[in-house]
Amino acid sequence: MEKKDYTGICTWSLILGITAFFCNPLYLMPIAAIVLGIVGIVNGGSRKGLAIAGLICGLVAIPVQIFLDTFAGTFVTLITGGVGIIVAWLPWVI
Repeated sequence: MEKKDYTGICTWSLILGITAFFCNPLYLMPIAAIVLGIVGIVNGGSRKGLAIAGLICGLVAIPVQIFLDTFAGTFVTLITGGVGIIVAWLPWVI
């Protein structure tokens, strides 16, 4: 029986970890990056370094996104005088 190659999972872990900094709906991308990173590390894919990098990016992206969700919306609201709430939610609506 051949051993599966987890190169794709390791690569996707890194891709999702990097994109989690830019597009993060409902924190799904960093969670997926973390899960795929763990799977890639545990199963010993040939590109284990990519899985480790994806895991780290996913773990760092969550607190960064929480910070941005909390303080960027407040900052925009203060600057625009209340119109910022609408402006901050436009990317989610479109």
